[in-house]
Amino acid sequence: MIRRAILSLAICLLGLGGSSFAQEAPPPAAKKIVLIAGPKSHGPDGNGIHDYAWSVKLLKVMLEHSNVKDRVRVETHFEGWPADEKTLEDADTIMIVSDGRDGDKYVEAPHLASPARVKFVERQIARGCGFVTFHFSTFAPEQYREQMLDWSAGISSGKPTASGNGTRPSQPSRPR
Repeated sequence: MIRRAILSLAICLLGLGGSSFAQEAPPPAAKKIVLIAGPKSHGPDGNGIHDYAWSVKLLKVMLEHSNVKDRVRVETHFEGWPADEKTLEDADTIMIVSDGRDGDKYVEAPHLASPARVKFVERQIARGCGFVTFHFSTFAPEQYREQMLDWSAGISSGKPTASGNGTRPSQPSRPR
């Protein structure tokens, strides 16, 4: 009886020898980073000032030549929000580099351009997507102030927050 059990176990183990025991675990999937450049709002093209496409291209090159290049996949979108926002649904991180409304100057940052877009970003963050704003994309109008504080723990709005400096010291409500 014991001999039969050992023989059966040996046959099973030999059958598995060509599968998972002999193979290394596959490398983890590359993290998808989506960089969104808002449209250039002012100044001559190519001057490097408020030239968000240039900044996004530079970030892409830097990431693709960094020590994490094998662990990331970088996607870029220029002139604002992607034509097909479904591309953001599997992003691990979304970064916005753009202007935002500064009083009566310019327009809202791409992620704050409409209530539907704000809800879309909220869903991405709720599923665990990282969210980064850079330059004036940190500007938040009053109606989106709380979302922006929750998403990134810091905003620029021209008005003080409860902490007095446009940041929220408490932990955001989403998981890290």
